[in-house]
Amino acid sequence: MKVKIKIIPEKIEESVLFLAHRVTPFIQNLIKLIENNPSSYLFLSKAGEQRERKLDYSSILYLEYLERKIFVYANNDVYEIPGPLYKLEHAMPKYFVRISKSAIVNVYMIREFETSLNGNITAQLTNNEKLIVSRRYVKELKEHLLRLE
Repeated sequence: MKVKIKIIPEKIEESVLFLAHRVTPFIQNLIKLIENNPSSYLFLSKAGEQRERKLDYSSILYLEYLERKIFVYANNDVYEIPGPLYKLEHAMPKYFVRISKSAIVNVYMIREFETSLNGNITAQLTNNEKLIVSRRYVKELKEHLLRLE
């Protein structure tokens, strides 16, 4: 498969064109990824700093609500946003899903799942960090993963 990129002026809307013999699951996944706009971003400040930085949604591992602040974990950095988690939850791309009362995860950053006897699931992320998926959100997570396929 060939890939061609044409740089265009900023005033022209960006677009993607697939020239294919048929629509395969791979192409469907690419379309979903593009439509969910993974290149969109947030402006955030690192914990303890005043300066804001641009952060792509696709680089975010997860978000956690603690002490009336949202902490955003991306790569090796931690950013913070004031306010409740539910407000940001609805603005996030479709590949983010709530896994507990205080956490939302980027499903593309999950490496594997481990189940425990009490019904909880542990999600291991690409950075080897582990997050607990509480029982209440297991069904929603499974449905979300099936929709993304």
